[in-house]
Amino acid sequence: MKDTEEKDLALKSMRRAAVVARERAARFGLQIPVWRDGAIVFVSPELKAQPDAALNADKPRE
Repeated sequence: MKDTEEKDLALKSMRRAAVVARERAARFGLQIPVWRDGAIVFVSPELKAQPDAALNADKPRE
């Protein structure tokens, strides 16, 4: 297996795990801890379900 294939598989599995975590948090009414700007911030699963690109649309790309 090539390195890029392994990286893609790992990224896909992390995304699937994130979806399951958001579903469980929404089901049980929990907040999701997220690392932002050097601190842990708790967000609602409904807000986190939106793509991060939409939340950071006003920030310039590097």
